[in-house]
Amino acid sequence: MLPQFDISTFSSQFFWLMVSFSIVLLGVTFLVLPKYKKLLMSRLTKIKNEVDAAVYLQQELITLKKERLKQIQKTQELAKQEIEDAYHAIHKHQVDTIKKIRKDYELMVRKVEQSIEHQKQSILEHVQPFIQQNKDEILDKIKSLKDVKNAAS
Repeated sequence: MLPQFDISTFSSQFFWLMVSFSIVLLGVTFLVLPKYKKLLMSRLTKIKNEVDAAVYLQQELITLKKERLKQIQKTQELAKQEIEDAYHAIHKHQVDTIKKIRKDYELMVRKVEQSIEHQKQSILEHVQPFIQQNKDEILDKIKSLKDVKNAAS
């Protein structure tokens, strides 16, 4: 018969089984499980801290994005205002330049008109005697032609 099935050795085998199982159970309960529990707790704490940090960083990121969008909008408004100011300054400068050019042009036109008027007067003064002389000659010729016609008739 096989020795493990001998009933006379069951009690001693059972005793040593219980002693061995108790030692293993106590060893696992007081040595292994506390270390494992401590390791698990530290991992859970680390994971919780990292999740909290991730949530905090996500909130910070959202806040930074909002601030960046506000700064972009503010910069765009400032740029728009600068462009409008530059446009108005350029427009004002153009209007002022056009007014100055128009004023200079009108002054030149007046000067040219005065010069033309002065030259006209000068020409009339020089041509007047010539016209008077030609008028007298033409009238004399007409009178002489009338006289010739009257004499012929």
